[in-house]
Amino acid sequence: MSRRRFRDETKHDAEKAARQARLDANFFEQTGLHWPQVACDEGSASPPRSHRAKVPRRPSKTPPVLNQSKSAKPKPTVKAVKQEDVSGLARTRGAKKRAKRLSESELERMLEVAGRGNSPYSDRAVLLLSYDAGLRACEIADLRVDTFLTASGDVGKTLDVMPGTAKYGRGRPLPMTPRLRKALADLHREHPAAEFVAFSNRRGHLKYRNSKALRCAYKKIAEDAGLLGVSSHSGRRTFGTEHARLANLAGGSIRDVQAMLGHAFLSSTEAYIDPGEAVVRMVELRAARKRKK
Repeated sequence: MSRRRFRDETKHDAEKAARQARLDANFFEQTGLHWPQVACDEGSASPPRSHRAKVPRRPSKTPPVLNQSKSAKPKPTVKAVKQEDVSGLARTRGAKKRAKRLSESELERMLEVAGRGNSPYSDRAVLLLSYDAGLRACEIADLRVDTFLTASGDVGKTLDVMPGTAKYGRGRPLPMTPRLRKALADLHREHPAAEFVAFSNRRGHLKYRNSKALRCAYKKIAEDAGLLGVSSHSGRRTFGTEHARLANLAGGSIRDVQAMLGHAFLSSTEAYIDPGEAVVRMVELRAARKRKK
């Protein structure tokens, strides 16, 4: 390395000594001898070029093991260790805390707080789309107003989640509850020029909300309502759990809930179902029968 690249000669000398030490260490790995001992006999200040050419500039991550018997098991490589680390991280991410389910009273508190904001009609529609339709935050952010309007301009009874709006392109029709239809009708009546459902009203100007802004607004409404642990996925989780409990009463099954949530695998739908009060009742009935015996 050129001396003129360094303004301080002390720094240049220190780096030169460090390079010489690394060169001596590589020479020792190849020959088993320290170069200062050989240099005293040969009268040279640096290792010969023949030895320097044999020393690799970038040694491999797994140096070869000499005199290894065939019966000895090979040590795990760096690549195998990385795969184990990745699998461990995947298990950690899968065990993260789930979103909290909402009760009807908690939803009413959030709707009341949303009605006092800058964009009350949009906020109420967003909350009900998550709670009554089970939509994701990214699906609500991309939901257009014309998807739930009929040819006459009225709000229909079915919400069509188009493949371009749905996550992974899994479009699906969803029947709407009366209060969801009313919220969407109020939104269309008050803001007829709105193209998307999710927006913020700042001084009369409608600003589109993406999925990230929508999650922040959802969390702020929950905090103002005094609810902790509530996220934008809480309404969807409540939707899946309650419909799974009512599926048998309506003559359906968990496959219908899977279609409503837009899941590709049934295992994803099972993660949305939480045990309820039936577990407590079963334990109480079992304890009562044992007492009678």
